[in-house]
Amino acid sequence: GGEGGMGGEGGMMAGVEPFTSAEVQSLYSSTCAGCHTNGGNSGNLNLDVHEAATISVASGQSALNLIEPGNAEESYLYHKLAGTHASVGGGGSQMPLGRAPWTEEQLERYAAWINSL
Repeated sequence: GGEGGMGGEGGMMAGVEPFTSAEVQSLYSSTCAGCHTNGGNSGNLNLDVHEAATISVASGQSALNLIEPGNAEESYLYHKLAGTHASVGGGGSQMPLGRAPWTEEQLERYAAWINSL
């Protein structure tokens, strides 16, 4: 559905402190290590310089960009980390593979960072 967006009922996002870009990089470096950082390029995705690699960059698995500035719901990486990627035409496993999923707070702060771009 195209409804929703930036409208009034932003319930869960209200008062959430967005991650900084450095915090996002640190989270990728710790939770995506081995596959997507330190030169890792699994699925043609390397997150060593995360903004250049993800912002407004097409996803290889979905019609969405990896990060759509200002719109977490249209950002494929958000869906991959939240486990909702199949709902946007994606495939494969929830990330990070073989590790604990990001917490609700991490996902909310990540979404708030995307929405702030």
